[in-house]
Amino acid sequence: METVYFVRHPVTAWSGVRYAGRTDLPLTAAGRRQADAIAAELAARVTGAAGVVSSPLARAHETARRVADAGGWGLAVDPRWREVDFGAAEGATFERLAASWPSLTERLLRGDRAIDWPGGETWRELRSRVTAAWSDLLDEPLDIGIVVSHGGPLALALEIALGSERPAAVTIVESGEVLELAAGAPCHLVRRWRPQP
Repeated sequence: METVYFVRHPVTAWSGVRYAGRTDLPLTAAGRRQADAIAAELAARVTGAAGVVSSPLARAHETARRVADAGGWGLAVDPRWREVDFGAAEGATFERLAASWPSLTERLLRGDRAIDWPGGETWRELRSRVTAAWSDLLDEPLDIGIVVSHGGPLALALEIALGSERPAAVTIVESGEVLELAAGAPCHLVRRWRPQP
C-alpha cells in the first residue's frame, strides 16, 4: 500500500458535547453535507486501486458509504475501527466526567491517552485491536486505503503509523478531518484538511 487516508466521521448531535463511544448516533444534516464534501474531494484526488474500510457504527459507516459510492470503491466493515468503549462515561459531558472521575480527567488534560475507561475498554484492548487493524490494512493488495473511523482509534493509529516522527498534537483528529499518509516504516503525514460543504 502506498497511501492511506484517515477520515474521521463528521458531526453528530453529541460532537464536542458528550463522550460518544458505542452509542450508535447518526450524522446531523450538517454532518451529511460534510460527508458528501469529503467524498467528492477524495473521489477527485484518489487514483489507483483503492478500497474503503469502516467502523460499523452508523456515523462512520454512513460517511464511508458516501465515500465509496463517490469513488466507485469497495467498502468493507471492520469492527476493530469502532470507537472506544467509554463504559460508565458513555454519554457524559466533560463536566460530568470531571466530577465523577477527577483523576481520569486530570490525566486526559495532561494528554495521557493510555486510559482504562471505568466499566469500558482498557488501553491494552484498544491498542491491541487498532494495531492489528492497521497491520492488516497495510497488507491489503491495494495502492490506496481509506479508513473511516473515530477520534480514538485514528489517534492511536496515527501514533503507531508515524512513530518517532509524531509531534505531540498531530494525533488529534477533528470531526470531518481527512489525513493523507505516505505508507512506509514509519509513515509520513503528507497533509490534513477538513472539506467544507
